[in-house]
Amino acid sequence: MTKATKGNNFAAQARSRAHGFEGALGAGSGARSRAALLAGASALAFAVGGAPAHAVPCDGSPQIISSDFAGTVYGNSGDITVNAGVGVAGGPTGVAAAYCGIGTLGNSGTIAGGTSSGGLGGMGVYAAPGQTIDSLLNQGGATISGGAGGGGGGHGGSGGAAVGNNAGTITSLTNGGSIVGGAGGGGVGAGASGGSGGSGVENAGTITTLASSGSIAGGAGGAGYGASAPQFVGGGAGGAGRVGMANLGLIGTLTNSGSITGGAGGAGGLGGVSANGGAGGAGASGATNVATITTLTNSGSIAGGAGGAGGGSGELVHAGRGGTGGAGGAGVGNASGASIDLLTNEAGATITGGAGGVGGLGAYSGLSGVGGAGGAGVANAATITTLTNAGSIAGGAGGAGGSGGAPSGAAGAGG
Repeated sequence: MTKATKGNNFAAQARSRAHGFEGALGAGSGARSRAALLAGASALAFAVGGAPAHAVPCDGSPQIISSDFAGTVYGNSGDITVNAGVGVAGGPTGVAAAYCGIGTLGNSGTIAGGTSSGGLGGMGVYAAPGQTIDSLLNQGGATISGGAGGGGGGHGGSGGAAVGNNAGTITSLTNGGSIVGGAGGGGVGAGASGGSGGSGVENAGTITTLASSGSIAGGAGGAGYGASAPQFVGGGAGGAGRVGMANLGLIGTLTNSGSITGGAGGAGGLGGVSANGGAGGAGASGATNVATITTLTNSGSIAGGAGGAGGGSGELVHAGRGGTGGAGGAGVGNASGASIDLLTNEAGATITGGAGGVGGLGAYSGLSGVGGAGGAGVANAATITTLTNAGSIAGGAGGAGGSGGAPSGAAGAGG
């Protein structure tokens, strides 16, 4: 391979990003407040900075990755090519336009964010504030993925985004392969919750054109801890799934002929003696807009993630409640203050909310968990100027209530 500088300057960015705008409209059909969504984005914007540990020359020389590489490949204003059969294992970010832009980033292999132990996953591809990636081309059969969150002790870490744009510009993003956020880590230890997944694509800058004929998916939430939970300690909550395509900036044209899917919520953990099961994590929206999308055209499928199952009570003699099932994510979410000028769902295409999670089993006289609500097909809390539908738009089914307690849990509402 042509030499690429490596380093770990993105650890702080990965840690702060984990609870950023990926959670927008992550669950069910309700819209979260815009203020809450923007708070996470502000953390993202401030934490990515920091002085480089070394100079990166912006000389425009091409970088060809022809053998497996561990670390971060930094842009130098030239093209970067990852050959077929070759992998970039991030440290923790895979490829970064951090101090210089990137001309064309062409991937025919694998670009992956790093996986931490007990920490948070890194991003696969990252554009820093003020930097530009002219063209990001993920070829058929190629993969860009976020790193998985760690589960080394305590609450699980959050997965990393596959593609993250933080106040930069991606002029053209074309996907014929797979773009998938990292999975959240599982909780380890009494009452520990699972980590949230990472977004497939999260944009807090500008993407002029995004066209996908492949798959874009958010990462699944990690499972809450429940194995051998001690007496009177409830099971840990499952982590939330994350959005397939999350926009907090500007997307000019978004065209999908493949699939865009929100991550599923993690399962709640089993409760200990006389303790309740953990709640299932919420599924995420397939696509969420918190700012502006000019045109969104779907001829494939856009679907919310399923809610995680609630954990059961671990004792069949003493009363313990089953955990509530997680809510399913919306197919397309448009948050308060946001706008989509034109949303077109073509003939044969589908926009579907995710199914709610099943409620957990109650013990003895304890109530069984209520099933999670299904997600809406389109959850709009702001402005969609024109919506044209020649395909199918449908809400997700509510989750079944848990059985075995006194009484059984109620089923969740459909989306």
